[in-house]
Amino acid sequence: METLVEKLRVSLGISKHAAKLYLSALRIGQSTLTELARDAGLSRTVTSKPMQELLALGLFIKQIVGKRVIYHPLNPKDLPSVLDHKKQE
Repeated sequence: METLVEKLRVSLGISKHAAKLYLSALRIGQSTLTELARDAGLSRTVTSKPMQELLALGLFIKQIVGKRVIYHPLNPKDLPSVLDHKKQE
């Protein structure tokens, strides 16, 4: 049986680490990349490339608050529009 991470990875065409980051963000809400990495069980140094992938797809919004960078996940209800856009490419 496929896990949720695997289903998300296949349907969106993203890496396994990117899928873990997105699911962690849905679980804990807006947070820093370090907090997301910790929740996803990933090393902070591994998360930069998957986050860039997610930002490029529009699955995250990046906000600078003072010296911190906060990432906001896309609402899961909006995922069909991302899938439609990806299929058109």
